[in-house]
Amino acid sequence: MTVTLGNIDKPTVDQFSGFKKLLLIPFVTSFAQDSRLDALIEKYWSEVEEQISNLEARIGRTTQIYLEGAVVGGETELDELAKANPASVSFIKKIVLQGGTLRKTEDAEPLLEAIDLQRCLMVAQASFKVNQQLSEWLSEARKRRYSNILTNISTTLPANEVGVLIISQDHQVQFPEDIKVFYIAPPALNQIESYIREQTTQKASSIKADETTDTASGDLIDS
Repeated sequence: MTVTLGNIDKPTVDQFSGFKKLLLIPFVTSFAQDSRLDALIEKYWSEVEEQISNLEARIGRTTQIYLEGAVVGGETELDELAKANPASVSFIKKIVLQGGTLRKTEDAEPLLEAIDLQRCLMVAQASFKVNQQLSEWLSEARKRRYSNILTNISTTLPANEVGVLIISQDHQVQFPEDIKVFYIAPPALNQIESYIREQTTQKASSIKADETTDTASGDLIDS
């Protein structure tokens, strides 16, 4: 069961008594030097922290933290997070200081297998059969990966306790009925997605314009 904030009226501990509660936060970070995007991401994590605080006041304090890509847990993962997603570090550290435990979230081999296969598929294959087999292999690797994530969460998140999971939006984890999932989606998330779409459209238009100019220049030279 996934609960989107706004669809329920002031959830309480009693309302979800006996269940494991998981606050699912979309993984958001910047992969390019873009001051506008960086500002939106800072705003996003600030709004996430506010929503989490409001929710904790009703269903209990977060005791477990799960991060996509975390294969060890503990302080080691915080160091890696500071590199991959620096805007979220202060938020995670605050939970840790309040007694939260940063858990191992997935196993290394399925994660590395999926990463390698994604890289292979980024290279154009001349053979359709090879491309199809790589795609099928990646699909199976992803299934194993997300199955391991679920197992790690299920075995370390006790009933009646609250956990936080930071994971990409296209994840394929299928949560069982004993885990109540609260999807955290602050307003800045839509702003980030809109901004990225806008930048992607502008970049595509610029590339198309350059190609048109190059074609026109070539025609002039040929003539």
